[in-house]
Amino acid sequence: MIHNPILRKEVLTALRTRKALAMQILFLLGTAVLIWLLWDPRGFQDLAGMEVRRILTVLAIGQLVMVALFSPAFTAAAITSEREHRTLESLLASRMKPWEIALGKMAGSLTFILLLVLSGAPALAAVFLLGGVSGAEVLAVEAILLLTAVYLGMFGLLVSTFMHRSYRAIIVTYAILLVVCLSAVVAWPISDHMILRGGAAWQGVLHTIASLSPLEAMLSVVQPNSTYCVGAQSMPPFWKM
Repeated sequence: MIHNPILRKEVLTALRTRKALAMQILFLLGTAVLIWLLWDPRGFQDLAGMEVRRILTVLAIGQLVMVALFSPAFTAAAITSEREHRTLESLLASRMKPWEIALGKMAGSLTFILLLVLSGAPALAAVFLLGGVSGAEVLAVEAILLLTAVYLGMFGLLVSTFMHRSYRAIIVTYAILLVVCLSAVVAWPISDHMILRGGAAWQGVLHTIASLSPLEAMLSVVQPNSTYCVGAQSMPPFWKM
């Protein structure tokens, strides 16, 4: 895949755009602002680990939101841009197979998002200075961020194959991401826990739907005892699903 010409073109083009630079600055600036607002300059000793848990939760959710907002900007226009520039026919007429074209577009569009997520890893590691958070939890948060970038980016690429205009593809992708990310509300405590109502089959369906949400998966890692993370007792936690 390294020798895929589409992959190299997409990565180089993405890294050289002003949009990529702006997103990188916004992502790092947003992460830095969150740390500056949450970090107590006087220092504190949190024996119960509640303050450290709060900082990790806000950082994880904040980065998750930014990843969800930035992913469609690169993937939703991956195929539609070729149609708009009338170069899709040239790609299909080349020696490359359709799956190689799709793989190159996917990997090229997602590479920058993955680099964006990795650039925020030092901020998550900063919570080690306070203690109370294990390395496994921080690695789990970073893994969910990386998986979310791929997961949501694939939605954008899928929509891009059906649309003929980039702006329409981006709008539809954001609408789909909104539904996917907010599917976790079925497990939230609205007039008791909806996910616990009914039989085992009903609980399994709602548990699976909630697991599709990156927000629910992240909450089940950083706040495993929260009322927002109550799932079916016979099924794995949301982040494992």
